[in-house]
Amino acid sequence: LGLMAYPLIAGAAALALSARQVARGLRGLSLGRVASLAALAASNYPFMLSSQLLAVLSVYAYALISGVGASTGVLYISMMASLAAAMIPMSILNASLPISARRGGDPFSDALRLGLSLATPLIAAVAAAPGELLSLVNPELSTGSAVLLVLLLAVTPATVLAAATIKLNKEARRRGIALIGTARLAVLLALIAPLTSTHGAIGAALAFLAANVAPLPLALRELPSAARPALTLWLIQALTPGILGLAGIPWQAAVILAPPLALAALHATRAARLGELVNVARLALQAITRGSPAAGG
Repeated sequence: LGLMAYPLIAGAAALALSARQVARGLRGLSLGRVASLAALAASNYPFMLSSQLLAVLSVYAYALISGVGASTGVLYISMMASLAAAMIPMSILNASLPISARRGGDPFSDALRLGLSLATPLIAAVAAAPGELLSLVNPELSTGSAVLLVLLLAVTPATVLAAATIKLNKEARRRGIALIGTARLAVLLALIAPLTSTHGAIGAALAFLAANVAPLPLALRELPSAARPALTLWLIQALTPGILGLAGIPWQAAVILAPPLALAALHATRAARLGELVNVARLALQAITRGSPAAGG
C-alpha cells in the first residue's frame, strides 16, 4: 500500500495542477499521435525493466540463488544507500526535461554534471567508511563494505545512462532508447546468476556495476560533452576515500574530511565551480519554499 500510495498521490496532484493542459492535449489527440506515444513508451520498457531488475529484483534474484539471509540484507541496504545518492542527480535530470521542452536547447549534459557534482561529496563520505556506516544500521551488516563500495561506484554510470535516455525521450528517438535499455538488461541477465553463484553479494553488486558500465559508449555518444566531467567526478568519488584510507585516518575523521576534499577536487579539476553548486542549492531551496522563482531560473 505504501508503494502504491506514492504514484497515486503524485499522479493525482500532477493531474490537478495540469488539468487544463491535459484537456487541451486530449482534444488534439489523433490515432497517429497515440500510436507514436505508445511506440515511445514501448521503447522505454527495456530500460525501465532493467532499472527495476537492478534496483529491486536483483536483490530478490540474489536471495533465490544464494539463499543466504544475512548477505541478502547487506545487498538490499547497500542498494538503497546507492539509490539515495543517485536521487540527487536524478532529481536535477528530471527537472531538465521540462526545461528543455519549454525553452529548447540541450541542458542534459550540464544537468548531469551539476547533479553528479552535488552527489560526489556524499558518495565520497559514505565510501570512506562503508562498513562502519553499515554497522550503524545493524552490526551484522559491517561485512558488506565491498558491496556498498561497488554499488556507489555504479551511481555515476547509471546516471549517465539515465541522462542519455531522458535526452532521447525528448527527441522521441525510440531506437536509441531501446538499444541502451536492451544492452543494460542483457548484461544484467547474463551476469547476475553466475557472479552470484561464485561470489555471493559482491558478485550481484558487480553485475549491477557491469550492467551500467557496458552501455556507456552508447550513452556518451548522445552526450559527448559529458564524458570528461563524468569521468573526472567518477575518479574523485573513488580516489578521495582511497587516499584517506591509505593515509590511515580514523573512519570518523575520514567521513568528515571526505566531502570538503571532494569539493576541493571537483573545483580544482573544473568539473564544477563551487559557485555553481551554491546557485543550484539556492534554486532548489527556492523551489521548495516559494515554487515559481526556481522554475523561472
